[in-house]
Amino acid sequence: MKLIVIAVDFSPASANALLYGVQIAKGLNVKVILFHAYTLPSSIPAIGIGISNIGVMFEIKQQLDDFAKLILKGNAPEVETVCEVGNPQEAIINIAKEKEADLIITGMKGSGKNIKKVFGSTASLLTAGANVPVLIIPEEAVFQSPDVIGFASDGNINSLREDLYKFKEIKEAFHSKLFVVNVVKNEDVEHLKVSENLDEENFSDIAFEFPVDADIRQGLDAFIKQEDVKLLVMMPHNHDWAERLFRKSETKEMIFHTHIPLMILPHTYRR
Repeated sequence: MKLIVIAVDFSPASANALLYGVQIAKGLNVKVILFHAYTLPSSIPAIGIGISNIGVMFEIKQQLDDFAKLILKGNAPEVETVCEVGNPQEAIINIAKEKEADLIITGMKGSGKNIKKVFGSTASLLTAGANVPVLIIPEEAVFQSPDVIGFASDGNINSLREDLYKFKEIKEAFHSKLFVVNVVKNEDVEHLKVSENLDEENFSDIAFEFPVDADIRQGLDAFIKQEDVKLLVMMPHNHDWAERLFRKSETKEMIFHTHIPLMILPHTYRR
């Protein structure tokens, strides 16, 4: 990795995401772009909007610089602040593509129905539109080295090697123990089905676990607590698996229930 984009909106959640992201950047020895997207006030008249836009941009850029100085103290990585006018989700994706970022980090604001309405679309659009992993940091999550990573697998061994490549640098930089966790309904049948397709030589440093639970979220949560998982990684390929995971809610629900950082892998990936 060479570059991480950390999206902020000056909220406590984004301040926490910045703190967490900086620690990840230090571990990876990469540069950070601190990014904020904003919209112009609707009351600005058409005449002179260019001047108004420059004024607004200057003010927000100063606010972003001050925000960075307030949060980033001591031995921080190289940080560049960027602000642009536009829809936040689209602007974040565009800046990541333009700068060829390797990871996007964003904060998650608390919990509750009102927060879901505000934040749900942002997370959904980011994970759907980005071609690099998106790391979502809960507001209450305190940075801990991701020395134990759980990858929630749907049992698709054929794509596993490619999936692991997308976050291998984090695993290597933090010397993480990696669990590939496939929550199964019937251990005798499904465990064997997956195990038969494993290439043990190429996955020798990975622990494969098969918790038995009809509810994937419940099985994952129990495993996270049992192994003290610090980072959960997900990318469902299998429609049936996704249905089991989110049968009682939309895909975004996992984001609001997780209490540890959650990384969503893209279906396409820029190497």
